[in-house]
Amino acid sequence: MTLSRQTVAIVVSALCGIVTGCGSLPKFQVAIYSDPQGVRVDVNNDYVGKTPTTFTIAGNRDRSFNGNWVQGSMIEFVATPPAGEPNLFVQRKLFRPSAFFQQGDHIPERVFFDMHVKTEQISIDEHIQTGPGNK
Repeated sequence: MTLSRQTVAIVVSALCGIVTGCGSLPKFQVAIYSDPQGVRVDVNNDYVGKTPTTFTIAGNRDRSFNGNWVQGSMIEFVATPPAGEPNLFVQRKLFRPSAFFQQGDHIPERVFFDMHVKTEQISIDEHIQTGPGNK
């Protein structure tokens, strides 16, 4: 059986499309603001800039964070106030990426950090005392 060049080209094109997926992911801009302005912003430990700023991220066509087949790492936006500024606190916002049969969080158009909000932290004491009466 001999295949024509046109048939071979169509088959090769279809296979390339299947292997590479549907092309590149669309890019979305996220505007990042804070009160007060001028705080450092990092996304997944990469410096983005000082507020107000924008961040561009590739996502899915439905504007959800892109992931992979398994549940990947969260996407973390961190705003850090200048050192020595009283009553300003580090702020974090976490977003879940898509995974196999799991919808990721929506990529927001804007992220706002209120640096005056003191976030609560949980401290767990792992020391367990043993002795009479403790089982």
